[in-house]
Amino acid sequence: MSLFFSREHFERSCRHAGISDLAFNAETGEYVNAHTQKTFLVWESLAQSRQAAQQPKAWLLVRRGRDQGISVTRPYARMTTTEWAQRATNGWEQPLALWSAMPVTGPSENAILSERQRQLLVKGYHPERDLRYRDDELLRAATGYLLQLLMPDYAPTVWPWPHAPMKQESRLRAIEKAGALLIAEHERQSAQLASEAAA
Repeated sequence: MSLFFSREHFERSCRHAGISDLAFNAETGEYVNAHTQKTFLVWESLAQSRQAAQQPKAWLLVRRGRDQGISVTRPYARMTTTEWAQRATNGWEQPLALWSAMPVTGPSENAILSERQRQLLVKGYHPERDLRYRDDELLRAATGYLLQLLMPDYAPTVWPWPHAPMKQESRLRAIEKAGALLIAEHERQSAQLASEAAA
């Protein structure tokens, strides 16, 4: 079973790498330092840590910065604060929760997911921002890229943003962009449903 770590392990890895600016704003849910936040987003996309809402599969035991083993039951759960303080003086750190990793993706899936990450991190096209779209703009944009390959003359007629003309892309890039836009529409629709359910 492959495993990944939580945000605590990200911070531990940062400290080992010499990254010390780990101030975290609990209100925004982001690191104060923009570079640390971008690094964390890359970490999170690789770790698929949204699964962290589920029960951890195991815990990593750590002493003086070195991994000591894995426990399938939560260690130190019934330890008092005093007992834990004594253990901490002997170099033991809080155990790190582990979750099952997502299945490994292939090169084509990675290309589409990488394009979606570029849309999120470079362009800032987040699902919350995309909630403003009410006329299937993301689906039409995806269709435009696919029509670029199949019916090039018709592609501009479905493109939703006349102020930002569609770029001519190679066959693979057009497929990657179309796939990423479909993911974006799925995320937008999911965010909209969640927002409506919370209202």
